[in-house]
Amino acid sequence: MDEKTKLNLGCGIIYRPGYINIDKYEDSIADMIHDVDALPFESNTIHTIEALHLIEHFDYIHSIYVLSEWFRLLKPEGTLILETPDMDKSFKKFKSENTENQKTTIQWLYGIDSPGMQHKTIFTFELLKALLKEIGFQNISREPQKTHKYEHGLRIICTKPSSARAKEQFARFRKNLKKQLKIDDSDSLICLENDCIKEQSYIFFNEFQHDKEKSLNKIIAKCALCNPKISLAFCNTLLESGEITQEVYNSKTGLINYLIKTEFHKKLFTLWSKHKKTIQKTDLNYNTFTGNIKSRLISLLNTSDYQEQLEYISSQKPAGIDIFNLHIIQLESRKLFNQGVKQFHKKNYNESLSLFSESAKLNPQNALTHWNIARIGIVLGYGKENIAQNYENALLEIRNKKTRAIIKKELDTFSMNKTHNIPKEAVSEDMLNL
Repeated sequence: MDEKTKLNLGCGIIYRPGYINIDKYEDSIADMIHDVDALPFESNTIHTIEALHLIEHFDYIHSIYVLSEWFRLLKPEGTLILETPDMDKSFKKFKSENTENQKTTIQWLYGIDSPGMQHKTIFTFELLKALLKEIGFQNISREPQKTHKYEHGLRIICTKPSSARAKEQFARFRKNLKKQLKIDDSDSLICLENDCIKEQSYIFFNEFQHDKEKSLNKIIAKCALCNPKISLAFCNTLLESGEITQEVYNSKTGLINYLIKTEFHKKLFTLWSKHKKTIQKTDLNYNTFTGNIKSRLISLLNTSDYQEQLEYISSQKPAGIDIFNLHIIQLESRKLFNQGVKQFHKKNYNESLSLFSESAKLNPQNALTHWNIARIGIVLGYGKENIAQNYENALLEIRNKKTRAIIKKELDTFSMNKTHNIPKEAVSEDMLNL
């Protein structure tokens, strides 16, 4: 490849001589049809990347992965040039325009529903600058826009540092991560960024060079809780870049491959549903639960008897999830809750009670779950103590004052044996919006 190779990404119908013109759709113009978030070039091989009005076609979390890929490709001191709609100036212009002109600005900001023309993210200069800095770019400057001057746009030029080994590791890691997990869902990627990559970054930048063994073990164990394929992607990244030896890699991946084979993260979810939790301290319970398992994994990384040590977890039935973390737990609990509301509404009381009970096992902090269980208990003629306890649990967790007053009044009514005055219907999430 030429030492001054330049890429024109998202070229559309514009062909630029001297560049490799790449687009996902326009095969009559582009030199290469390819997704721009996983390009077929080696790291540190591209002199210049221009992406004019392209980054807005990705949502915010995907834009992190796209910019990381471009960072990976650029040579040290290579240049990235971006243009994208300017949120600040465009909104100001929009407010001052008549209705007819506003239509053009809306299309400028949000795109149109044609292949490759939809927009998902709008940036301010400060927001985009902060994101570029987080990825690893430097010398980030704003210049006058050169294209689409009929509307307000940002033109940003930045460079890859001459030495960016650590940042480059995470650019490569994000590429390997998506390849290993085959996950493109934004909600899942947000979980990975918040639960894995940010913590790994801290460990890697602050501890790794001082104690590689300890830091690597901590990162592997933490990632394996979410999905052991994340740990494998990280080890692959370090091996490819020469950060660890083949011997070290082999010593770590025995356990990782076992965890992948047994769907460890899915079985952790099942184990969590059986884990005894207190009503008001689920977050703390989660941290304790995962902390204990993480410590166990760290102790097993340099041993060969991990199968026996993890037998209880591996014997669990796998759940239907891709990532194990608190956000996913709460989301699954919420789905079960709303399935329970549906069955309650249909008067399928036993099925509804089962769904609410499963929801409470995952997240006992949902006051509405306990409230519904209390009402179903009245319908099914359950013991007074059990029903009262569920009302009390609901009162412990509720934050909305109006809703709390309704639950308290209902509990008082129940205590006076006036159950005929208590509604025999489901309590939905609408009760949180009073």
